[in-house]
Amino acid sequence: MHMDPIAITSAIAAGNHAVSLLRGVADSLKSLGKAETINQLIEAQLAMMELLQKHQELQTENHEQKKTIQELQDLLTLTPKVEYHYEAYWLRREDGSLEGPFSPQVWDTEKKLVRMHCGERIQPFNKPKPTHLRFVCLKFEKYSSVPFEFMEKEQSLE
Repeated sequence: MHMDPIAITSAIAAGNHAVSLLRGVADSLKSLGKAETINQLIEAQLAMMELLQKHQELQTENHEQKKTIQELQDLLTLTPKVEYHYEAYWLRREDGSLEGPFSPQVWDTEKKLVRMHCGERIQPFNKPKPTHLRFVCLKFEKYSSVPFEFMEKEQSLE
């Protein structure tokens, strides 16, 4: 059962209203000198407040678990599409081309795709175009050298 934030807020407000009503009844009974009944109402108030607190804790825990489940489902969907080539990870697109490169250090430690940045084009003086592209992971300051032909073949140049 999924409760939206408005329903949760309404339930908490209703619980707080019930506690207020119990306080009013307790005050009325106090003026009539009914001490035993007052103690029972105070116990009921405490139990209701504990119940409201537990309800809020369970709602928070439920939200966190749903978030974790979604993150794990996203990871299960993503993982089969991730490939390792030339010291970097690449994401296989629906059209078969590769997107990337992504940092192997971040994927291996955090299971997150963090794009590497092109640090330089390696082009020998006797070649008409670059032979390699050197990418850097800014977080870990690690480099990957990817053949320019691979980038062209996989349509990874954007």
